[in-house]
Order: sequence, then C-alpha cells, then structure tokens
Amino acid sequence: MEKEFYSIRELQTIFGCGRNKIYQIVRTEEFPKIMIGKKIYIPINEFNEWKKNIGRTRTGIYKDSTYFYMAV
Repeated sequence: MEKEFYSIRELQTIFGCGRNKIYQIVRTEEFPKIMIGKKIYIPINEFNEWKKNIGRTRTGIYKDSTYFYMAV
C-alpha cells in the first residue's frame, strides 16, 4: 500500500527546518492539509502540486543558508 500522507516530522526533513517553522508554513491558507481535531495530515499528491506552484501563489517560501522566509 502506497503512503498517502506526510507527517509534520517528515516535512521537517523535507524542508530542513524546525517544528515551529513547519507549523507556520502549514497554517498558511494555501497549504494543503487535512485537520482532524488537532491532528494534521498532509496529502502527498496535493503537497507536491503546492510545492511546484510556490512561486505562482500569493505565499512563497524562500530558503537561504539557514532560514525559510514566507512572503505574504
């Protein structure tokens, strides 16, 4: 069975940043997520589409050597 969702920890690895920054990114309106209670699920297919379109939407994420910046 193929995995369908990323966890917050997996996003930390993908983006290379800490938990607080991941939650800041996930809380943006454009970020694809499913919330059930306090649990957050990130659909892999929708996340990959979102990642392709970062520069084309209102919210962009830019990484320098250490930090991610969100342009809103």
